[in-house]
Amino acid sequence: MEVETSDVAQTALYLAMREAYDNGVFDIEGYGGDINKEDAWPVMLKEYQYLLTFGMWNFGAAFWENGSLSPEWNDNSTTPEGIFENNPLGYALFETYFSPVISKPSISALRLIFQDDDQGVSGYRPTSEEEQESDGNSSPEVEAGWVNVGGNIGFDGVPLSALVLINGQTQFSNEANGRYDMEVPVDDKGMIKVQVFVDGFAPFSQIVTSDEAGAFPVAMVRDEGSAALDVSAAYVPSATEGWFIVSGSVTAGGVPACALVLANGQSMFSCGGSGEYSLEVPADQDDNVTLMVFAAGFKPFSVISAQPEEPHTESNTPGTSSSGPTFKILETHPSKNLACMDKTFNSFINVFGIYVISTSEVPEKYLQHTANVLAQYLDNDADGKPDDQKVASYLADNGYVFPLWTASARDKFWEQAAGTPCEEGVKMAASLYYPGDQWAIGGIKLTEEWDTNLEEVWHLVTAAFYEVYPEDFSDKPSSGSTLVRSMDKARGGSFQEPPSRYPSNAWYTNGEGPYEVQAHEYLYWALMSNFNALSAVPSKCQEVQPEWKVCTKKDLEKRDIGVYKLLNQKGYAIPTKIPDGIYKG
Repeated sequence: MEVETSDVAQTALYLAMREAYDNGVFDIEGYGGDINKEDAWPVMLKEYQYLLTFGMWNFGAAFWENGSLSPEWNDNSTTPEGIFENNPLGYALFETYFSPVISKPSISALRLIFQDDDQGVSGYRPTSEEEQESDGNSSPEVEAGWVNVGGNIGFDGVPLSALVLINGQTQFSNEANGRYDMEVPVDDKGMIKVQVFVDGFAPFSQIVTSDEAGAFPVAMVRDEGSAALDVSAAYVPSATEGWFIVSGSVTAGGVPACALVLANGQSMFSCGGSGEYSLEVPADQDDNVTLMVFAAGFKPFSVISAQPEEPHTESNTPGTSSSGPTFKILETHPSKNLACMDKTFNSFINVFGIYVISTSEVPEKYLQHTANVLAQYLDNDADGKPDDQKVASYLADNGYVFPLWTASARDKFWEQAAGTPCEEGVKMAASLYYPGDQWAIGGIKLTEEWDTNLEEVWHLVTAAFYEVYPEDFSDKPSSGSTLVRSMDKARGGSFQEPPSRYPSNAWYTNGEGPYEVQAHEYLYWALMSNFNALSAVPSKCQEVQPEWKVCTKKDLEKRDIGVYKLLNQKGYAIPTKIPDGIYKG
């Protein structure tokens, strides 16, 4: 049937496209140049949907040459944040109609599929004729009494590498797509017990039937307080050169525990009633032994031990190590003195005494991700305690919080805070806005997308560095600190306000904000280069060139030796691992 032109002109799709055209986001010169040319609308609308989707998925940075398709699609709208600002009807269209029915594919998977002139492997397997004849329920032939079990393991759409334990058989799921495929025996009742373990996530356990096992995906959830196992381990060189006997016990609350014990590819169960285990294992290529222990209902245990020259023993018995944040969400602030916060915020997560807080509009997965990023910045070696207690204590003792909110919630909070303990008792060095800012759930290396958390959460952490270590980190222009002296060199001179034009030899050329803000941004960019975050995301180094011209750690050492030495050679607890939102302390 024919569709009236007037009907098309009133659709959400057309109105979003028209707004994009009117705002200079979508250029139609390639389609005749006339927005009122009705016979060109079908092509325009189709192309607009493609460009809008690429922008909302931030695919342009990965798939467009130099990350740009200008002038057809404005560079100011290649991200969800840009579309929200410049084409809000398009943002609403995508979130309302597209997002619920289409999922963003993995960039790495797409590159695998379309590599070598589209000769890559898709991973899609159509139903065979035999499967069609048997209603698709047949499985590859396996030994009698055994069945095939398979599926994908993930968290909020992000694949996870997990230990899968099914009726005594084990396998790690594929890191790239979370896939596991196993042949396992059924128990005496014909049932299959699927158990999945991942650091930072609650242990998964479910009994399934043989019919359910063939396609059994597992969605993991964040761990909010599972008990920890007590694991002791002794390392003794074996008679075989380069091998060790690793032995000890697994208990829970003093009671022997039945657990799967893995060490460098060797495994056994500690289920003999004593909780004891003993394995002869080879050291890895780095002369280390990685011991992992998994038991239903408990957090996974993992420790890497360097090859011992002499026999030695390790233990994680309570009292010998610290425990990191649990990431439990509280509905109110635990301090009655700060109940004034509860009028605006309804979710609070304690991270080493610093609260990450959010309003009702913010999805829980974003709150959890931000809290995990803060934990990773403060405890980058994931040993359960802050790498620099002075920094963490300064933030906690001075009432710093990190909010996730909307602009209207921000205004509401500070308006209501007037005359309450919140006015003076709550401090904020940075925040994140939803929608608007970007969360790379699973980390930038996995998603190949930028994560605004890396900047804003780091601004919170460095608020302590400026005060705790002023000789090296003060942001004041008159301080003469190592930080500001390095920044002045990077800018080609000392400028209280950004100059209209920087010297040609400058490599840091931020154009906004007073001197202190310039210092904050400079330290942020330096860290991003120092742990190679910029180079982890396609085209990110090119994208930031107008402000920061140093891409990698190697580049930083060559071009900005002052800040390089500050970050790497002065003994400060500077993060060396890029936070991915999955804290394992």
